[in-house]
Amino acid sequence: MPFKPRERVRFNKNPLKEVICQLTFVAKDKKYDAPEWLVHFHDLIRDKLPFLNKRNEVTVDVNTDTQSITEHQETIYEFSNLESTLNVTYDGQNVTCFTSDYTCKEDFFSVIELFRSSLMKIELNNNMPFSRVSLRYKDVIERSDLGYSKNEPWSNLLNERLTGAISAHEFSEDVRGFQSKLAIKLDSDISLNSTYGLIRNIKTEEMCFLIDCDFFIEGVINDDDVMPHLSRANEYARNFFQWCITEKLYQGLEPTKIE
Repeated sequence: MPFKPRERVRFNKNPLKEVICQLTFVAKDKKYDAPEWLVHFHDLIRDKLPFLNKRNEVTVDVNTDTQSITEHQETIYEFSNLESTLNVTYDGQNVTCFTSDYTCKEDFFSVIELFRSSLMKIELNNNMPFSRVSLRYKDVIERSDLGYSKNEPWSNLLNERLTGAISAHEFSEDVRGFQSKLAIKLDSDISLNSTYGLIRNIKTEEMCFLIDCDFFIEGVINDDDVMPHLSRANEYARNFFQWCITEKLYQGLEPTKIE
């Protein structure tokens, strides 16, 4: 395990902006475009996702050998909560769950499990394994929003092995662009792709630091293994994020231990 285990906490000043989970089946279930399943399926998940929207997306494939263009139209169903802070899309092969109001893994995972099990109940993608399972977190460190000066050195807040050149005191505040990528194998199953670097808050013009992490597993994944994989990915996400930040920032986020 590249990053040492950390205790589970809830940050009072939470920099987490988005959490996305995607489950990809090995193939598309062509029955998903038939309307008869939709009413029954929505009844199963309506308590948590009462709103339903159907949209069509057009994708274009360009064949350079034959110099031809082929258009494909796909139906995507989007289910969301009352506040529109949680939504789940389904296109017959991909289940994508997104939230901008993450509270804890239990609440978020319960929606994923409800959606997945409800598909099985109506025999969509029935007994079909998955080819990819991913859990993605996007944190944005905005210094003034967390109670620091806009000129607080990044080296005081972030692991210098992460920040590289912007930790150099002689020009750190003059840097207007910095981005890096990390791909690492965390164990025999789960890998991490992370993109991190400077971004600008359009409203305030403040330079912020984005930590975007995708924890994923690829291969033939059985239905019973999905939630255990997500639970491990959540643990790795906690370990990695706390590795990314200094003790000063950790305390500044006002952590509360979760029993």
